[in-house]
Amino acid sequence: MNDTDTLTVSVTVKNTGKVAGKETIQLYVSPPEEQKAIRPVRELKGFQKVFLNPGEEKTVSFCLDKRSFAYYETRIPGWYTGNGEYEIFVGTSSRDLPLHDKVTISSTERIPLKITDTTTIGDVLRYGEKPELLESALEKMRKAFGQSSETVNSEMFHQMIDGMPLHSMVSFFSEDMEELIKTLR
Repeated sequence: MNDTDTLTVSVTVKNTGKVAGKETIQLYVSPPEEQKAIRPVRELKGFQKVFLNPGEEKTVSFCLDKRSFAYYETRIPGWYTGNGEYEIFVGTSSRDLPLHDKVTISSTERIPLKITDTTTIGDVLRYGEKPELLESALEKMRKAFGQSSETVNSEMFHQMIDGMPLHSMVSFFSEDMEELIKTLR
């Protein structure tokens, strides 16, 4: 789904006891793996208290919108929902969440990226306005590391370059870094 869409999560709650009672149903959202360093493991996004007679069932629904998956991003500034797989948990407390499912969200926004010589290659590829301008340089790096055309998208290569600053590309070939950075801006 896109971050502009809404998602309705519904669960059925049943009183299996012999007396009437109340239960609070809670819904939590867990961010994608790449956001876990800057966000809580789970965030409470909704709760509803239901009263049930013995044997009674009720359906509880939660409507999740962009804000339900977002965090405050100072570079926008505003609420931002990043791309990725979010996990939704439902239960009666933060320690009792027997129901869970996943949803993949595509962001319709881009975080503006300030390009400097220490900006990482991964950030340019993810957030840059012109990531395709790095392709020829990345192709030279792939060859320098012995990557064949069949392994062009190898996970190992992507992990290696993800945190590499732009200025490190100079050590592989004689690119004019100042010119590259100006072009990327």
